[in-house]
Amino acid sequence: MVRIWNDSRVGLPSQSPVNADEVRAETFLDKDYDPEGAWLAIVDGVAVGYVDGFVDQARLKHGLNDSYVDLEIMRSHRGEGIEESILERSLDYLAGRGVSATQIPYYQVDDWRKRLLGNAGFVEVRRYYEMVRDESREPEKAAFPRDIRIERKLITDDHEYLASRIIDVRNESFVDHFNYSPVPAERLRNFFEATETSFAVTFAVDDGKTVGFALSEDRPPEAEGTSSSTA
Repeated sequence: MVRIWNDSRVGLPSQSPVNADEVRAETFLDKDYDPEGAWLAIVDGVAVGYVDGFVDQARLKHGLNDSYVDLEIMRSHRGEGIEESILERSLDYLAGRGVSATQIPYYQVDDWRKRLLGNAGFVEVRRYYEMVRDESREPEKAAFPRDIRIERKLITDDHEYLASRIIDVRNESFVDHFNYSPVPAERLRNFFEATETSFAVTFAVDDGKTVGFALSEDRPPEAEGTSSSTA
């Protein structure tokens, strides 16, 4: 699965190679993962494609009767009908789960996936834009509230505590956004325990309550050339 994921995502923006522990955290260790909804496509004894139909129980409890599909095909085997076949299997599985809609994210430059989804009847419902800061320019200075305390932590230990703090703020912050549902802290904790990437989190604390965070990721120059953060 790691070999398929890394080959399939070559050339996509903001993608760095995943390891086996990270893939395991997103699949087998996730309590919502169902192996009945996942398939490997094997050609001459070699796995070349992977699909996973995923029903998020947190979204169901929030009143959203939908699902996700994650599909990856090695570049050397696209256009052979493999992606259509395993996508159809995954959608049939999800239909059997009784969900009303299925979502698959993709990048605009991901042409093969865009064609596949269009032919399968998927339509665009929203777009995301990635913003990159010019490192040669100084950021604008902003006045900072004097009553807010800043606290920085490295994501090296105490994963459960840090994941819970981050997810609590994330869920409250996005509650009025399109397609919102709460994210379980366990999912982020599993990722922190699995990843080899260096992360740090900066919290904003107001009178003992965490009210904001910025999660920063340091990537080696050969992988990306920039660092990124999520707030």
